[in-house]
Formats: sequence, structure tokens, C-alpha cells
Amino acid sequence: MEMTRKMKIHSLMAGAAVAVIMSAAPPTAVAQAGPACANCGVVTSVKPVRQQARTSKVGLIGGGVVGALVGNEIGDGSALATAGGAVGGAYLGNKIGQKVQARTRYKVVVRMDDGRTRSFNYAARPGFRAGSHVRVENGTLVPFA
Repeated sequence: MEMTRKMKIHSLMAGAAVAVIMSAAPPTAVAQAGPACANCGVVTSVKPVRQQARTSKVGLIGGGVVGALVGNEIGDGSALATAGGAVGGAYLGNKIGQKVQARTRYKVVVRMDDGRTRSFNYAARPGFRAGSHVRVENGTLVPFA
């Protein structure tokens, strides 16, 4: 009987030990490291941006000269007509010159692996599209290999 009682106590102790072990908190997850690549990201958009020239010197001067000639002819040599033609011609010449000298640039927006958003401008259409994986090297984007 003493032996049976010892076996029951040992089995109760063993059960309690298993219960303590099983109720212990699960192992904690290993802390995640930062981004794998601090200079890497994904292109979110590539948009053409039309940039107009601020002032067209050629258009301004050329338009002014042509306007002065036209104003002089229309006004029969009147100084006021010549000056008005020069001003109007310079204005129109500048507007035409701005349209001629306008250029298209491309704005590439990248969502970096660390969550930041960065923009890059290109004079010509870049070889990237939305979803491209890229890396920043020397201030410019290169395909991520």
C-alpha cells in the first residue's frame, strides 16, 4: 500500500510538472531586423510632367520687333502705335516661345523599404514602371537585381 501511495504521489508530481511546462508562455518571436536594404524600394508611379520655360528671350525680342513693325505700319508711323505694337508683340512672342521651349520631364515616386517616399526626376523616360524594384545609388535609381 505504501508503494501505491508513493506511485500516486510521483505521478501527481510528474503531472504537475508537465502542466507547469505546458502552461509556460510560448517562446517569444525573434525581434525582426530592420529593412534588408536601406536604399531599396518599389516604384509606385512614373508621371510625365510638362515644364514651361519661364521666359523666352528669343520670343520676347522677336515678338517685340515684329510687333513694332506691324504697329508702325498700322499707325502710319505713330510712336504710340509703334510702342503698342512692340509691347503686344513682345507679350505674344514670349508666350509662343514658352510653348516652343517647354519640355517634358518624368517624376518617379518610390516607396522605400523603410516606409519613406522619395521622388526622382528624369529628363528622358526612365526604364522603370510602377512595381519595379529599385535601389538608390549616387542619387539615382538602378534596377534591383
